Amino acid sequence: MEPILSAETLKWEKCKNLIDALGAFLTKRYRAAFHGSIYGIFAGETGDVVWAIAYFGVVSSLIPLCGIYEDYLQFNPNHNPLLLVVWLSKIVIALFMQIMAAGRISLIFAILLFLVLVIMTDMKMKQPIRLLWGLSHGFAHIVAALCCLVFVECAIEWLIDEGIVKIHDAGKTAAVEPTALASSLYQEYMAHFSHMFINVTPLFQGNASNEFHDTVHQSVASMSAVQRLHAHAYASVLRLLYWLNGIPLLQATLSLFDLPGRIAQRHTDLCSALCVEGAACMLSHDPTRVILVKRTTMVTYAAAIFLYFVLLAIPAAGGVFGTWLALTLNIFKAQYNEGFSSLRIEHWKNFLKLHVNKKGDLEMYALGLRRVPKHWVKDPQWDGNVLAKARRGGFDKIDNKTSVPSWAWRKPSKWIPRRESRKFTPEIIDFALIPKRPSAAASCDGNLEETSENGYCASAGNNPIRARTSSI
Repeated sequence: MEPILSAETLKWEKCKNLIDALGAFLTKRYRAAFHGSIYGIFAGETGDVVWAIAYFGVVSSLIPLCGIYEDYLQFNPNHNPLLLVVWLSKIVIALFMQIMAAGRISLIFAILLFLVLVIMTDMKMKQPIRLLWGLSHGFAHIVAALCCLVFVECAIEWLIDEGIVKIHDAGKTAAVEPTALASSLYQEYMAHFSHMFINVTPLFQGNASNEFHDTVHQSVASMSAVQRLHAHAYASVLRLLYWLNGIPLLQATLSLFDLPGRIAQRHTDLCSALCVEGAACMLSHDPTRVILVKRTTMVTYAAAIFLYFVLLAIPAAGGVFGTWLALTLNIFKAQYNEGFSSLRIEHWKNFLKLHVNKKGDLEMYALGLRRVPKHWVKDPQWDGNVLAKARRGGFDKIDNKTSVPSWAWRKPSKWIPRRESRKFTPEIIDFALIPKRPSAAASCDGNLEETSENGYCASAGNNPIRARTSSI
């Protein structure tokens, strides 16, 4: 006697079966489509933007790296290239462990990156190998992102240490005041070049502009409609230029070149707030002091270094992805479609030609070209020209009754390669034959009378998919 299940148990079993069926359906039907869409996002036209955001998201919880340049100088004072590699490896490993141990946004981006890259790996590979290879791909990208961050943070502290940019640090007093990039440019302009542009736009100066407006208003009565329109338009342009003359556009424009100085100042402010008593806090920030940092300071600092970070992140991401794809092609013999499309080679093209023979068998021919011609000329013997149609009689008719399709022409192509070569000749790459299935009439218990005129069995429930006969 079967046990009696409660209503809640039955509901749970139904939900479980529904979830299992939905998972199986999605796995079978949409796994390939999802794989293709993920690859298209990361390797398509938007790939650079996606990689830049992903890289910056991975390192966002680590900024700023206070004291990293000082740590490098202590480890490698003589700038030995081998010691540089050792120091960089040590720092990258420490930063990766920091992400895994205390990262928040960085940890979320890292997990998503690992997951997406495992999904992107070719599904034809064995599952353990696919998992390990996808995780290795993700780890390579995280290492590249950390290297980009270390370079940018070292460059910022090098600018501060060498006195190239001007910063204001209440805790330190510099013996020699550095020179800010934009300040020096603007001061140089005001000292040596501004007097050269005083008389260039005299109408923009206050008295001359007012006199011009008074003249226009006094003579507007004697002007025609077109002249008044021109005069008012010209006066409006002068008002706009006079208004712009009061805005420090030049100084604001030159301040854009002081972006390294602004980044250095924000870096100093953040490190002064996060590091206790001025000590280096490269790998750990005091959580109790994070609340002392203004959100605007952190956001502006992150936005400023992002402009420089992406210049390193995009080439690094492309290099890592291309290397992974090349290794996958040559070692695991996978990702052929992605690898070949990424190369964008115009040669080695092929297509399938399907043909149903008289027996009803399906013949599939893979026709390909080793090289695609780059230079073309018109074929004088093309069957589509007027002379060829006239030779056939009735232009495109046989005996003026039957049309000649283009695939039956001897010279169907209007263009031919300028130079003949065997490499330009199509050839059969592969061939496959699918035999014809037994006709539907044979499945009607040998009674041909049960087959209707449309080719369906009367006993098959009029199912055109299961019991349709072949017309060949």
